[in-house]
Amino acid sequence: MNILDSKLKKEIKHTHLLKEGPAYIFESFLVTEFKEGATVDYECFKEIYALLDTYSKGNKQFGYLSNRVNNYAVKATDFLMIAKERKNIAPYKSAVINYDEEGHRMFSFEKQFYKCNTKHFFGLNQAIHWAAPNLITAC
Repeated sequence: MNILDSKLKKEIKHTHLLKEGPAYIFESFLVTEFKEGATVDYECFKEIYALLDTYSKGNKQFGYLSNRVNNYAVKATDFLMIAKERKNIAPYKSAVINYDEEGHRMFSFEKQFYKCNTKHFFGLNQAIHWAAPNLITAC
């Protein structure tokens, strides 16, 4: 489910239009919804982390949710580069949301390249409750 098609739309604080697709900023998390066929590369990761650093205000419990409503490519090697650059910075809590088994398989494949503590969900509702348990609005 797209954020703009959910009840969460009214909770959006800011929207940033990245080349790969929109990034929606909420009180305690950020959600990306990249376009069909986009390539998430080093520059995109850099932009995402800049947004996380800006809006989290230092709160490492601030979440990052990758709402994979479309199919796109993730350059795992570029993620490794940005992770290496940020080695002294604690990671944000993160989750990937898929809507089918193929998406889950792709996420499992990506995790082989980088050992991260990213959660996986098969729907937006569960991910939102994980990221912001006190948020009353459900999808």
